[in-house]
Amino acid sequence: MNRLSFAILILVAGVGGAFVGHNVADSIRCRSAIGQLLARGALVVLVGETGIYEQDVQRREGEWRERATNGSERSALTSLIADASLRDEARREKITDAELEKEYAALTFQLPDVLAWAAALKANGLYPLLFRRDVAANLRATRWLDRQLANQSAIGEQEGRDYFEKHAQDWAQPARYRAAHLFLAAPPDTANEIVETKQRIIQELAARIGRGEKFSELVPLFSEDEATKKQGGDLGYFSEWRMPPDFMMSILRMGVGEIASIRTELGFHLVQLMEIKGVRQMKFEDALSDVKAELENDKRRIAVEKLVADSAKRAPQIPGK
Repeated sequence: MNRLSFAILILVAGVGGAFVGHNVADSIRCRSAIGQLLARGALVVLVGETGIYEQDVQRREGEWRERATNGSERSALTSLIADASLRDEARREKITDAELEKEYAALTFQLPDVLAWAAALKANGLYPLLFRRDVAANLRATRWLDRQLANQSAIGEQEGRDYFEKHAQDWAQPARYRAAHLFLAAPPDTANEIVETKQRIIQELAARIGRGEKFSELVPLFSEDEATKKQGGDLGYFSEWRMPPDFMMSILRMGVGEIASIRTELGFHLVQLMEIKGVRQMKFEDALSDVKAELENDKRRIAVEKLVADSAKRAPQIPGK
């Protein structure tokens, strides 16, 4: 067998998902060759069918640095071993081609085209077929976790009530505002002449309202917010954190019934403040769904950590140097 044929055989064994000859593909020698061929460095640990390479450890450390997370080389390796152990537990979970394609498409959609996607993978030391295999492994792991955690995170009403009463101060409904707007779009890349035209139109519409025309009648005629114009520009109730700061800053200075002209990053608004509802302490019945969701998430997180830790204990096969 010539050198090129051997390289292709190794690549297929490491990438294809259906490994060619388990005795060969699972061997330390073969896995080390794969790492060198794909520029992932030397094999550090073999967890089931998953090899962890030097570049994998370096990438995890880089991710932690970007998030300002403290972690030594050993803790980065431990984290990778835990991830690989979970995937190994889930390797027999069934996923369909359609599910894999949907997940992969959702990831690639974040970049403008195929070339940009390929460049992003290359810049991170990743390869399309290997990355697709990782996406499939993550889907299987998620499905396996869901099965293991079924019914473990259910919250009873009394448990929820006890938690609510202990943390009652955290369950207050913030002040809410209701407003309507007439909107003319002028995002940052808008040409200057268009910005000037729309600014002039907003000023003219504000003057017309000042002369007695009804705000609600002008909105359907001029607003460019298709989602609200047929409802008189009604934005419904919103709390402070749900709106852009530049919009909210003006709302907080307005009185009920007042109409103001606001310029935001998105464009020009004529806004009418319709109602203000002050801060209100929530009753248990009002907060029940949120309380249950918070407790279920906590239970799930703890259960996931235990499952991963238990898997990791059974995991690493560390190759001899």
